[in-house]
Amino acid sequence: MSVNNLSRLNFSPKNLSGQAKALALSLPNEVKLDKSKAKNWLLRNGVEPTQRAETLSVEDWIKLAKHY
Repeated sequence: MSVNNLSRLNFSPKNLSGQAKALALSLPNEVKLDKSKAKNWLLRNGVEPTQRAETLSVEDWIKLAKHY
């Protein structure tokens, strides 16, 4: 996936807001993956599933989008 396709991934603050949640809990609904696949996707890209969305750098988000 190219960076131009980031819009396909609904990573807007609105969708990741509310109570701070670990990415493994909040992302599966946003990226349309089951929880185990979402967890593996995060780990393959160097992101701990227990991290919160606000702790990721722009580079982390780009890496996730490229490998979605």
